[in-house]
Amino acid sequence: LYPEGYGEAAAGLATERAAASVLVVGIRSIGTSLSAVVGGALTEAGVAVESWCVRPRGHPFSRALALAPGLHAAWAASARAGALAVVVDEGPGLSGSSFLSARQALQRAGFPDSRIVLMPSWDAPAPPMAEEAAAHAWTHALKRPARFDPARRLLGARDIQDLSAGRWRSHLLVGRTWPAVQRQHVRLIFLVRQEDGSPRLWRFAGLGSYGAPRLARARALAEAGFIPAQHGLRDGFLEYSFVAGRPLRRKDLDLRLAQRVIAYLAFRARSFQTGRPARIAELSNMIRINLREGLGLPVHGAVERMLAEAAPLSDAPTVAVDSRMMPHEWIAARSGVLKADAIDHADDHFFPRDQDIAWDIAGFAAEFGLSESRETELAAALASAVGDDSLPHRVPFYAVAYRAFHLGYAQMAISALGAEDPDAVRFRRRGARMAQELRARFASALPAKSPSLISGHSFPLRS
Repeated sequence: LYPEGYGEAAAGLATERAAASVLVVGIRSIGTSLSAVVGGALTEAGVAVESWCVRPRGHPFSRALALAPGLHAAWAASARAGALAVVVDEGPGLSGSSFLSARQALQRAGFPDSRIVLMPSWDAPAPPMAEEAAAHAWTHALKRPARFDPARRLLGARDIQDLSAGRWRSHLLVGRTWPAVQRQHVRLIFLVRQEDGSPRLWRFAGLGSYGAPRLARARALAEAGFIPAQHGLRDGFLEYSFVAGRPLRRKDLDLRLAQRVIAYLAFRARSFQTGRPARIAELSNMIRINLREGLGLPVHGAVERMLAEAAPLSDAPTVAVDSRMMPHEWIAARSGVLKADAIDHADDHFFPRDQDIAWDIAGFAAEFGLSESRETELAAALASAVGDDSLPHRVPFYAVAYRAFHLGYAQMAISALGAEDPDAVRFRRRGARMAQELRARFASALPAKSPSLISGHSFPLRS
């Protein structure tokens, strides 16, 4: 998210609407600073600006904004004076309820719909979790999304192909089954051609203090030969050499690949230690809820015994894990197998964050379809490589945690995308597989049948 994109949108709005005064409403927390950018751009355009920030409260899917009498009176005065109102925030999220609650408060203060403009970070359709009335309101609300121009951002780039939101699949997986992608959760990715004709891959990593540690991680992995050559961080984008290659499939797993994976994870385990304890209690709570919601079962004795035995695992060292061990994230290139998407998932908003390297072992085993015995062999090989004798004993807990998380993630993605979306269909298959494998882990303690995926929305995904 580029704050200046909001300034550009505000400048365009000032030209388009020619309003003498604007009431700018920032939705806390990030909307507060973004609204300051909007207010500054409007002021530069000669518009009189009145700024407020608010915090809608309540359930994430049905936020409400209650104004103090004095604030309501101030907004009503602006409405009577003919001001334009602009509501500023990132998003929308799954429901758009924060934006819409601010819009409703402005309506109650006397602003007509024609003088209320929403300024989100992207041009979103009706949010999937919005109620019917809210979806209708979002669809018909005036919106001025923040602008982002990759051609200007990626200086020196000539040819630009946008590979974001899963579009990379049409370039790299021609004629193959596509993996599921929750498009809203994918960072911006561009394939660009430099002035000298060389192709580069630009992937958003973060501005300032967010991007710097990811740059350091990328450089370390590139120097060790695990990812393509790295060329620095510019405007929040990590720049890589684009390496031609073939994304792997499950059937490509052989001894050579297993050895490559062990070397890669051993490097991460040694190089990216965090010094923080593993958050076993949070993972355990996620497992309880996702098994109950995803399998339609009360948490039974076998699960509780496993969770009780997992408590000491918080003493294990944690690292910035990869957390993307799917076959298509491994690229067979001329120079050998390289890892894609290896930098920032330990820093995102979802489980596992920084975690025991056992998470990546469990993830690789799950994604490549390894049996429990092969999973143990892989863990033992990594344990030998890093001198961590207890690692094989920790992996079974993480094997359950990994599948429980991805079961919940699949259901949330289905709800967000809409049941008929092609990626929702892919997530339904993926979620069903995770459910089946979880049932197999506890086969002796589960009843014969239970629902595979439910329609509820209570899966915890964030740590």
